[in-house]
Amino acid sequence: MPVTGEIMNQGATEQPTRAEPERWLAEHGDALFAFALARIGKPADAEDLVQETLCAGIRGRDKFEGKSQVRSWLIGILKRKIVDLLRQRARDESGKRQLAADDLFAQQFSAQGHWSQRQRRWTDSLPETEEFWQILHGCVSRLPPNFVAVFVMRELDEEAPKEICNKLDITPSNLAVRLHRARVLLRKCLEERWFS
Repeated sequence: MPVTGEIMNQGATEQPTRAEPERWLAEHGDALFAFALARIGKPADAEDLVQETLCAGIRGRDKFEGKSQVRSWLIGILKRKIVDLLRQRARDESGKRQLAADDLFAQQFSAQGHWSQRQRRWTDSLPETEEFWQILHGCVSRLPPNFVAVFVMRELDEEAPKEICNKLDITPSNLAVRLHRARVLLRKCLEERWFS
């Protein structure tokens, strides 16, 4: 009988760690914060992620089966929170770039749809210098992601329009619009950074 009592007491000492989430911050907070900060880089965001992780842990503590350490379980939750934040940042950044591109594109044309300024002609052959290609790469990287894809596939990889439409699941008219807008934005960028 005393053996059973010892086993029950040993189980009772392990249970509070799982059942008492008020201790999680003190026991695991620093490790969670360091983990988040190393991946996110902003202390305020890392603190928010730790808080969200602990809240999610409290809500889901009944699902914790004790097959791993509490810290490992919490870090698993934290990893998912980090991925969610990174996805949100990527969506926000893409949206901002798209809005900026749309604004810049709209400025190039009058209300009647004509060029607002006379456009200079580009030379037929692009310069073959390392500096030019670095500037071009920089200009391409500033395009919205959906413009980058079509521009690179069509102009640099020289893929056929039909192949591009099939790969990206877009219509030919959508491809034409994206290519046109990408070219307009690249032209403006190159005029400012290279030709001026």
